[in-house]
Amino acid sequence: MGWLPKKGDRQIPNMRLALGPVCFLLVAMALTALAAATVPPATADAGDEDPPPATRTPTATATLKPTMTTATATATTPGGTSPTATPTVPALQITTTSMPDGNIGTDYTAFITSNGGMGTPHMFSIISGSLPNGLSMAGSYGVQSTVVSGRPSTIQTTTFTVQVRDGTGHTATRTFSITVNSARTLVITNQSSTLAPGTVGSSYAIGLFADGGTQPYTWAITAGQLPPGLSLHGNIIQGTPSSAGTYTFTARVSDSAGQQTSQQFSITVS
Repeated sequence: MGWLPKKGDRQIPNMRLALGPVCFLLVAMALTALAAATVPPATADAGDEDPPPATRTPTATATLKPTMTTATATATTPGGTSPTATPTVPALQITTTSMPDGNIGTDYTAFITSNGGMGTPHMFSIISGSLPNGLSMAGSYGVQSTVVSGRPSTIQTTTFTVQVRDGTGHTATRTFSITVNSARTLVITNQSSTLAPGTVGSSYAIGLFADGGTQPYTWAITAGQLPPGLSLHGNIIQGTPSSAGTYTFTARVSDSAGQQTSQQFSITVS
């Protein structure tokens, strides 16, 4: 079927030959456009090119408004460890609440104790009032105590305030009173009237004891006799017995206020 020119006609190029390349080009362009729209662009392999230089992102610093709260600061030692927290120190106080009564002429001893605070020894002093006549108080006795001692000499009641001070200067006080009564009845206190036995030619010593009254005491042998070789020195019977036998005697004790009492004793020497 094609169209062929006749002899003498104007020569016109064959249309099929002219349109063939154009159609091929149009189809190729359409396929290329379709591929670009549906397939994502290829990414470069990590090894194909150097990575972009790292970018340092600045860290944002927030400014906080301080709040009114109480915080405990924790220090750190050069070694990187936190020191041990300081324990709470109990309040310094005098723990003794009262003092015993005394008697004229009888030795008196009473302790005042304390606890708490920081630093020892605790030191004591009387900041007002006074002790009864014949008594005194030590600045300290041991670590956390003091002692009131002496021999009361007057019937009276006194009031005084004691202050205790710890090693850091903290203080506490308490008020006390002591009543001194009249002298107690004078008595001889040996447990038995039969004293320890002795031996001829061997040294011997034994004491006679009393309580109450007003010291000092005076002793005497008022009846009977001591074993030969023994004698009374103060309240001590001593010496070296020279004769065997059982010897009975009466010992008398007198105090400085005029009281006196007596008791019979015996010593056997073998």
